[in-house]
Amino acid sequence: MEVRPVQKVVDGAKKRQEEEVNFACVLFFVLAGAAVTDMTLALCVTGSVLSYHAFLMETVRSQKRLWSLSVFFFLGLGFLAKGPVTVVMFGIPVFLWTLIHRRWATLKDHSWWVGIPLFLVLTVPWFSLAEIRNPGFLKYFFYNENLLRFVTHEYGDLYGRGHTLPYGVAIPMLLISGFPWTLWCGVHIFTRQGWKRFTGSLRDERISLFTLSLMGITLFLCFARQLLLTYLLPVLPFLVIWGARFLKNSGVTRKAMIRVSVAAVIVYGLAYPLVLPQAETRSTKGLIRLARETKTRLSLDGGLIFVSGTPYSAYFYAHDFVLPFARKGAVINISKSLVSGKGHLYVIPRKIQDKIPSQIMDRLKPVGTLDDWILYQASPTS
Repeated sequence: MEVRPVQKVVDGAKKRQEEEVNFACVLFFVLAGAAVTDMTLALCVTGSVLSYHAFLMETVRSQKRLWSLSVFFFLGLGFLAKGPVTVVMFGIPVFLWTLIHRRWATLKDHSWWVGIPLFLVLTVPWFSLAEIRNPGFLKYFFYNENLLRFVTHEYGDLYGRGHTLPYGVAIPMLLISGFPWTLWCGVHIFTRQGWKRFTGSLRDERISLFTLSLMGITLFLCFARQLLLTYLLPVLPFLVIWGARFLKNSGVTRKAMIRVSVAAVIVYGLAYPLVLPQAETRSTKGLIRLARETKTRLSLDGGLIFVSGTPYSAYFYAHDFVLPFARKGAVINISKSLVSGKGHLYVIPRKIQDKIPSQIMDRLKPVGTLDDWILYQASPTS
């Protein structure tokens, strides 16, 4: 048996270490401490695709069956978190992979007779209870929040904060959310060697599923009518898997990656306060406490209305005390609620007070302030 000198082993280890590619998207670190269901969606979509990949590569029938059930398990959890979009994000790359490699026979190997009941057991009870507790929930969730949100600007928004953006904006969003690694991949892919690797990753059955997941899900989001940066989270794990393989032995060293990573963190740190206004990111816990105290002190019988759109944290801290209020048509909605006769409280940020007509503001009386928010009630003389 050949015995290699210790120094050669050490030198070889150092060389492999320099060739390694480490991925760390800043967006994941920023959102790791945020209560956003898109992180759960990313976990479930990634889990279902990885399970399907293991199902394809596995040769032992018993293990193959377990990986098949794992697909249905992750799809069920994702369906609970975000609805049918989980199945769509999983189905697009799987369909493309099957079509390109003509592996339709693999679909017959799935544990359909156990997997579908498992999916239903995970999803049906909760949605049934939610509809019983909140009549009309199923229609709003599946029709408004899933179908209409994707295809139209006016989708009957009650709780969301989606933004209408041009078609195709998901691509620059991916470049931003995956920075700096999208920069490395983007530059390298336009080289002769890089393009050869890219086309090769589409032909290789072992890794093409991840390439198609990256491309297919991004293309799907390019046609979304409402889009947020967090919607790209399910794409990032596939960018990491594909990118690590794509950049391997490409000449990009660990030292170069570390330098770019440090620079990216500094840029994100400086840009973060400018991109997200403080009023949007500050917790509403203190404001909800003030509103409850004010409601008790004034003996009001109404709810709390955020005139410029309800922050997510307000629903968490206030529960049924907060009333859904669309940001559009604020003047009309305020007028209707004033006519209703109920003693509502209104939260109006200082920055939009001047945008509300004086005839409306004259009917409101300030009863409390906290930071950039002002709390109003209907004036007794209105």
